[in-house]
Amino acid sequence: MMNLLYTIEEINKAADFILDNLKTNNILLIGKVGAGKTTLVKQICLKLGVSDLTNSPTFSLINEYKTKNTSIFHMDLYRLKNINEVIDLGVMEYIDFNKTVIIEWPELLIKNFTFNYSKIEISITGENARRITVSNEFF
Repeated sequence: MMNLLYTIEEINKAADFILDNLKTNNILLIGKVGAGKTTLVKQICLKLGVSDLTNSPTFSLINEYKTKNTSIFHMDLYRLKNINEVIDLGVMEYIDFNKTVIIEWPELLIKNFTFNYSKIEISITGENARRITVSNEFF
């Protein structure tokens, strides 16, 4: 488990830290509302070569961002209430697709499925300060 303290102004440093410590293409983001999950996703996508506008998929549930050679899928499962909605959305099919998948609010997924993932926990430590904890889970 690796940790990094950073400020909002150091979001670039935070994205580098995450990318340097990932062991899978499945990135799960956990943190309270307002912790900066989507802001971090935007920076990670920039680092991975996305030139399109990145935004929260809160209402669309899944956004696809193109890079020069591949696609990144960004999901927000906040509004999903049960495992059947996760299944209907086809989340596990994206995970098995061997592309980069970034999922905000993955708790339903973690509780109900076994798969390899990198978990990024974001904690608010001050008005503009955050702590990232990166752990990799393999099954």
